[in-house]
Amino acid sequence: MADDLPQLRDIHLPVEPSWWPPAPGWWILFALSILVLVLLARRGSGRLRRVRRDRRVIAALARLEADWRRDGDDTRFAAALSEHLRRLSSLVRADAPALSGSAWIAFLDRHGDGFADVRDALVDAPYRPAARIDAARLYALVDRHTRRVLATELADV
Repeated sequence: MADDLPQLRDIHLPVEPSWWPPAPGWWILFALSILVLVLLARRGSGRLRRVRRDRRVIAALARLEADWRRDGDDTRFAAALSEHLRRLSSLVRADAPALSGSAWIAFLDRHGDGFADVRDALVDAPYRPAARIDAARLYALVDRHTRRVLATELADV
């Protein structure tokens, strides 16, 4: 046995594991973190699109009021507000702009905003020459309705 001692070699440590390629667990963690980042980006971009859309809709309504204050034309203002409501309603329900008369007012009044009280201003005034309407009240009603629809019905769209 003493003769075998010179044939023994020194103990060699195994090679240090390299950092590449990573273990399968690291690949899974990397894929999951990429997935989470993509989902967060999509959610954030959707929210950003909704905020931009809401700002555009409210700015368009404010421009209608500014035009009315400058011109003082109640008939054109009533027609513009009716058109604004139809565009907004098309975002909620595709067939809503095709409604007319009482069906249109009932659709608008589903929140209890009181559109039945201003039915003539929205349905008839745009087609009557020199119609006199309570434009400030109509604008306040349309503004309140627009903000409510954007906050509730279109919050997830």
